[in-house]
Amino acid sequence: MSGDGAILAVGMMACFFSAVMSAGLSYTCTGGSFDPDDFDTKKCLDLFPEDTSGGGGGGGTTNPATNPTAPGTETCTYLYEDKLTTCYDVNSGEAGVRWEWLDSDEAEACKAGVTKYGIVISSSQYNHNVKYKFPDIIGRDSNAFKFNGAPGGFLGGQNIKFEITPMNDRDEKIGNTVTATLDTNNSSETCNAHGNAVPFSKATSLGAVGLKPNLTPTPCQGNTYTPPSACMRGDVVLDGTPSKCGQGMINWALDTSAADYVAAKDGGACTLAHSRVCEVPCPPDAPPPPACNEYVLGWQENLGLGCVADNFNHSTPPTDENAYTKYTGGYYPVGGSDGVKQFYKLSTDPQNCPKLTEWRACGYTEAPVNCVGQWINNGAEYLKSKQCNGCTCTRAAAYYQPKKYKVTTQANATGAACEAVDGATKEIKTRPCPAMCCRCCH
Repeated sequence: MSGDGAILAVGMMACFFSAVMSAGLSYTCTGGSFDPDDFDTKKCLDLFPEDTSGGGGGGGTTNPATNPTAPGTETCTYLYEDKLTTCYDVNSGEAGVRWEWLDSDEAEACKAGVTKYGIVISSSQYNHNVKYKFPDIIGRDSNAFKFNGAPGGFLGGQNIKFEITPMNDRDEKIGNTVTATLDTNNSSETCNAHGNAVPFSKATSLGAVGLKPNLTPTPCQGNTYTPPSACMRGDVVLDGTPSKCGQGMINWALDTSAADYVAAKDGGACTLAHSRVCEVPCPPDAPPPPACNEYVLGWQENLGLGCVADNFNHSTPPTDENAYTKYTGGYYPVGGSDGVKQFYKLSTDPQNCPKLTEWRACGYTEAPVNCVGQWINNGAEYLKSKQCNGCTCTRAAAYYQPKKYKVTTQANATGAACEAVDGATKEIKTRPCPAMCCRCCH
């Protein structure tokens, strides 16, 4: 690099560092380290992120706590949970958290891989079932976060949980997620050293994640079986006469109408119908019957048929594949139940001897029903007046519209949850006040 080029680069870095220091922001051209060796002009683009306060979102759609862990950092548990502190300011409607790493070489080694922190919060207003993800806090040395503008009832008289997840640029976790709990009724720390408050409108709802039950495959129950069929070869009952002797099959099934039967749930294991080889002796002078007892390989799944509705006789199943009701996409219809799949063993003489068959429960779950809901007006638009501190306006006047969330269709266990619970409230800024009503101290 020429002398002039080096001077120019140093000058650019100095300008960037000066802008960062004077703005008091946690975003830097070095990812938060203030180490010149980490200088990257791409990181400077985050100095002044686009203002999306009019919409919402910007925080991603998944909880960083569920992200994969960066290789080699599985034991990084040095973000110290006991050193977490929270703050609450009832007047400004702000709440926040500060975190701290352990003072050790091991902790420093883990922290070196961190470039940002994922922030997720929840309120006891919704029993912590609905979680909100805020935009990531950039910089490994960042150690604080606060928000304001929460929906009505979200803060006052509630307890708030903050989940902090250290991550790298690939959104992999660096060790553990830590959780701090703020009790707004007993909070003593004020939010005066936590940086600039992030508007709640920038958070993305992760939905009612705590309301979904876990899907646990449960096997069927029952010990009552249908009487075994006669020994048959195809449709012929083997009775010991010259043309009706030799090897055949016996069929039987779990009695699904018995009192002790409980169906499999969410794809639990269950074998509902069975077939096995049988043999009826032939008269001494009879011609040798077909040899059917040589069955090749193990049980094979009938992949062409797939998972079908369990609404037919397993002993005499339809021969036309179109007669079955097929389940697709890994789900059974809403209000239905687990289907069945056919497993079989082929005989060495398939022309004369039928295949052995079993019908087993499918590992499918109920088709998803997504929650349907929307924010509706909850009263009339109103004017929120300005706030003055001496001769400085701390909040300009503006018009706000109260909103309430109305759920019209509840999600089932496999469906997507709504962005808020039924009855949740918030307010949105609809329009600024005319300039004449925004002046302070005049």
